[in-house]
Amino acid sequence: MAGRLTVGISTPGGGLVTTLVRLRFTILSHGSPGLRLARGLCWPLAVAVTWAAVLSAAPGEARHDVLLLVGLAWLLGWALGPVLASGPGVLRPDFFALLPVGRRRLGAALLAAACVGPGAAATALAAAALGVRAVELSAGTVVVAVLAMPPLVLLLVAVSRTVYALTGAAMRSRLGVAVTAVQY
Repeated sequence: MAGRLTVGISTPGGGLVTTLVRLRFTILSHGSPGLRLARGLCWPLAVAVTWAAVLSAAPGEARHDVLLLVGLAWLLGWALGPVLASGPGVLRPDFFALLPVGRRRLGAALLAAACVGPGAAATALAAAALGVRAVELSAGTVVVAVLAMPPLVLLLVAVSRTVYALTGAAMRSRLGVAVTAVQY
């Protein structure tokens, strides 16, 4: 395994990202069947609810407010989802501490691997609902909405990883374990 991870080190992105993506999908496929089923139902349902809410809202300021609320719901879902689901498929940097890979390259590869999968795809589909409001405003707004979608998905993934890492750091003390156990 280390050979595969270190083969592409000399080239930017090399085989590291590809291998981490494959590793993440392998971990996800070996998760519990109930969690896989929940993931398979929740993502499409969340996208459908997002689009239904946006399309059913009255054009104008009402649709704007619905988009804000839906965006907040997606942010909370991304922040709390991995913590509540025990973080299946999360690759941690300390798993790869002994590999001869720089921290920045490993961080970028882990972020790229986190952005590939059903969650990021569902988020991109839901973020496309921004286009409905953008079409109401102007053609320039549509361009801005399309350009804002990848950073939005990246932001949600980064928030998810940050909350998961902070929860993991808090679990190293008794007080952190007590505070984190409140959710259960």
